[in-house]
Amino acid sequence: MVRFIGKKLSRTILIALSISLALPLTIFIVVIASHQATDMIDEMTLFGDELFHTVYGGIEYPMSVGDSEAVREQLLQMSGKMQNVQIYVNDLNQNVIYTTDAGMIGKKVDDSIYNQAVWKELISKPKTAEVLKRSFEEQIDGKRYLNMVRLVKNQDKCHQCHDSGQKILGSMVVRMGTDRTYANILSHVQHNFFIGILGVAAVISISYLLLFWLVTKPVKRLAKELQELP
Repeated sequence: MVRFIGKKLSRTILIALSISLALPLTIFIVVIASHQATDMIDEMTLFGDELFHTVYGGIEYPMSVGDSEAVREQLLQMSGKMQNVQIYVNDLNQNVIYTTDAGMIGKKVDDSIYNQAVWKELISKPKTAEVLKRSFEEQIDGKRYLNMVRLVKNQDKCHQCHDSGQKILGSMVVRMGTDRTYANILSHVQHNFFIGILGVAAVISISYLLLFWLVTKPVKRLAKELQELP
């Protein structure tokens, strides 16, 4: 009876210890992974904003003087230098005017580029600074993307080719694939989980040895002594 109690006590302590270690570890890894994903997406969004201003600043002058060919060639040349990033400059009818993707020139932007409900929402609202842009994630054909859509306002320098009464000329879209980002996060999670499991196993093994020497073995000795009593 004493031996049974000793075994049951040891088993109960080990189970409780395993749960108390594994559960917090799992929660910790999930929380860290969530924060990593959020931080990486924030960094990519910031990069997208900077890229928008850089690219737009580079093509603004050629567009203002009507040099469409220079703008087209400039964006096409960028396609070989930026991996996993696509840029689309579209008119109000969502026709692609300039892009890093040569196959999309002259075509209409649709849901294969980004969710067109976002475009309808942007174009339907009063054009204040807060609603001139949107950044959002979505999955298209099994691939994850971070899309940044910016409305292009009609400025004085644009009036050479565009009616001054037209407030919005179109949009500029920066699309970045995020599959590699999430794959890196998953790799880190798996690495941390593996290390955590090794740590938990080590703690449980040490705890088992301590229980054996401090609980199970003394209980067995006590049981044997009790059996030897007259």
